[in-house]
Amino acid sequence: MDNNYSDLKVYNGDEPYIFVSYSHKNKEEVFKILEHISACHYRLWFDEGLSPGDEFAKVLHNKIKNCCAMLIFLSDDVFNSNYCKFEIFTGYVLQKRLCPLHIQKNVKIPEEFTPIINSSHQLTLQETNISDINGYIEKLPREAKDALIIDEERHEIVAGELYSSNVVIPKSIVSIHSGAYKGRHELRNIDFGPDLIQIGEEGFRSCESVESLSIPGQVRVIGDSAFRDCINLKELHIAQNSEGKSIEIGERAFENCIKLQTVDLPIDLKEIFGGCFNSCKSLESILIPEEVTSIGENAFGGCSALRDINIPQGVTKIDDLAFSGCSALTRIELKEGLLKIGKNAFKDCTELIEISIPSTVTKIGTSPFRGCTKLENIIVDKSRYLKHVDGVLFNKNKSQLICFPANKHLDKDNNTYSIPDSVTEIGEWAFADCSFVEKIIIPDSVTEIGEGAFYKCKQLKSIEIPDSVLRIDDTIFRGCENLTEVTISESVIEIGWGIFSGCSPDMIVKCKKNSKIHLYCEEKQIQYQLI
Repeated sequence: MDNNYSDLKVYNGDEPYIFVSYSHKNKEEVFKILEHISACHYRLWFDEGLSPGDEFAKVLHNKIKNCCAMLIFLSDDVFNSNYCKFEIFTGYVLQKRLCPLHIQKNVKIPEEFTPIINSSHQLTLQETNISDINGYIEKLPREAKDALIIDEERHEIVAGELYSSNVVIPKSIVSIHSGAYKGRHELRNIDFGPDLIQIGEEGFRSCESVESLSIPGQVRVIGDSAFRDCINLKELHIAQNSEGKSIEIGERAFENCIKLQTVDLPIDLKEIFGGCFNSCKSLESILIPEEVTSIGENAFGGCSALRDINIPQGVTKIDDLAFSGCSALTRIELKEGLLKIGKNAFKDCTELIEISIPSTVTKIGTSPFRGCTKLENIIVDKSRYLKHVDGVLFNKNKSQLICFPANKHLDKDNNTYSIPDSVTEIGEWAFADCSFVEKIIIPDSVTEIGEGAFYKCKQLKSIEIPDSVLRIDDTIFRGCENLTEVTISESVIEIGWGIFSGCSPDMIVKCKKNSKIHLYCEEKQIQYQLI
């Protein structure tokens, strides 16, 4: 074979392959195209595979008989070759799929071959333009395509079989390369083999037919998004390592496995990385191993069927959005030893009624319980950093109001909440989605009101912003559909976007002439009354 094409391999296995028929006088052009087809992982047989002493006609007949299709490179030289004509006629008689490819214009096809060639889809390349062949390649039989590529030096599968329903990872393979089996829609069963240690990122992403996974204990790394979008996966079992070595499960490893119901994690797992089970909408319960110390960002976000979860004693961090959108979660027990609760950690946990925060928590992110529309009570256990007063969450010295439970009941005759005069900051989304509060009294100790602080307080009717406040943040009253009266001091010199979006058209803003809010109401055509 020419040195220029030394990477071309002649296939001699039992899997479906394409028989290549060509004239050796066109070898330079033909092998240039074959190189391109081979790079697309098609199995090819061509007569470079013949050995000295072989009976050419017998070998050619058997190879044509066992192929799934014939790729015929057409030129005048082909029809001057008895072997080429024999190959074409044999393929026709054996009713093989013929794929003619003209590498020469105006090929003179003998009369006896005209009906054979004309019965097949053909392509004529202009000066062997490789870009023209891409569409043609897509029409080749896919059963002849095989992407199983193994890096023998690294004992790694670089690309996996394209159309197999069952995959057995060979012995001695220790690693599966990034994306090796990504999008293998026919793949249903995976045997990970005895020596596999690492599954690369997106290794089996979007393998939509896989329903069950049993990952052996010797596997130490499951890469980012390794099984993401395996939308029919129902059962996951990850075995315990016999030598006590901990496994690492990467970010978003099982994200959007929307039918996943059963999860069995090894007891030595140390961390649940961000997005690991995000949007696993059928997951109703999961046992988090006792050695887990961290639950990452969005780890269980969108697990809308998750009803109950136990946080182990050793967990020190629940990161941002970790349980956001767990709309069926009715109970969650936080243990002593927990140090951090991240931003929006329990956002939209709409069935959560009460939550107790352990004394060890030193840091809590903004709006940790935003959208928890049934939350009635927040309890803090003797903390040096946080405090609850009548179920409302503050920092220790009550200078920041962190969260007013959305479903907290007030005096039915009043439905007014007076913020303590120790408060200087109303946190972001602090009163968001409150069900009963009709009036909020803000003391002049308050200097800062966070974004969305009164978002969708649907019963809120009146409120006054004191002259200690200099800035009104974004969406502060957005969705307050019954808000009829807002008094805003001339001290406010900065106004965020969408502050009155979704409010009642009858709302009146009381303000001083030429103040910032007066000019804002003029510009936005909001009703106002000068005071």
